[in-house]
Amino acid sequence: PTPTPTPTPTLTPDPGQAGVVFFAITEEDPSALDAWAALGLCMGALGQTDAALNCQREVLRLKMGA
Repeated sequence: PTPTPTPTPTLTPDPGQAGVVFFAITEEDPSALDAWAALGLCMGALGQTDAALNCQREVLRLKMGA
């Protein structure tokens, strides 16, 4: 008999789970610009616009070296 191929797992984007990871990264390294940007995207996807804007402000602050 021919073996049945194992299905490839499908990754479903979950902004809540991703946000937890990115938040932990920013807690450990507050200068992690990419993590702040990604966290802002996650917060926006969750409808947390104030949090998303705060993350993007942090990205700008880090880019400007303030």
